[in-house]
Amino acid sequence: MMSGPLKALLGVIAVAGYQNRDKIGELLRGIQNPQRGENGQPATSAES
Repeated sequence: MMSGPLKALLGVIAVAGYQNRDKIGELLRGIQNPQRGENGQPATSAES
């Protein structure tokens, strides 16, 4: 069995993930489909 504080922490993480599910989805889509730069190389934050 989990302790009480561990259950509470897991609940907080679950709520935070649910509230930010759109941002998390965008992040995961960006990892799966990286943007390409001008010369075919992955774009970096300095180029954008």
